[in-house]
Amino acid sequence: MSDVSFIPEDVWSVLEEECTLPDEWRPAGASALALSNRSAAGQDEANKMAGPKPKIEAVLMDCLRIENHTSHFGLAQAVEAVRRMGAQRTYLVSSFIRSRFRCA
Repeated sequence: MSDVSFIPEDVWSVLEEECTLPDEWRPAGASALALSNRSAAGQDEANKMAGPKPKIEAVLMDCLRIENHTSHFGLAQAVEAVRRMGAQRTYLVSSFIRSRFRCA
């Protein structure tokens, strides 16, 4: 994800329909809302036949700097977004992070 500072809830809904996201990030009542928005019982049956939804394997996230920015995620926002996605691997990239990291 590049040049973003916010992921709208309708995009999260699409991700949840297509992928397995961690339950702890689901808003209270979201499961009931998702069920009420389905068009018919046939849709539920089709979902069961399709098998389990995949997990997000990797996310490449643009993180401009440590602090928040109007057009890019800051470090805390980027970490929160990828945790909500439940990605197996995360790569934070930027051409400009004013921080020093030390490998242990």
